Amino acid sequence: MASNSNMFPGDSSGEMRTATETTAARNQSTENSGLVMISAPFNGTNWLTWSRSVRIALEGKDKLGFIDGSYVKPHEGSADMKQWRITDSLVRTWILSTMTKDIVNAFFICFFCSNTLDRIGSKIW
Repeated sequence: MASNSNMFPGDSSGEMRTATETTAARNQSTENSGLVMISAPFNGTNWLTWSRSVRIALEGKDKLGFIDGSYVKPHEGSADMKQWRITDSLVRTWILSTMTKDIVNAFFICFFCSNTLDRIGSKIW
């Protein structure tokens, strides 16, 4: 079995699977970055409602692991890295689309999604 550093959580059996074996790292044809994920964009005052809505939406798309850190970034040069970057970019786009323009400008420098919501929350509180 490969190193856990480039593995993704598996199914309910508890097995670890690589990024290419899990749907979380693959982008489904139904995943459209233009779809509305939540009804009220983050404006700096609605953190609790917004963050919960984003988590629910990402969990429904099997992408929550990209923001909570449970999907570990593969090693540079690994076969899984390209797909991980593509999916991470998609998740970042979804998150940015749920914020007001002023908030987006303030947080646009986030490089990877892991712990993004926590970082945003720490800036607000």
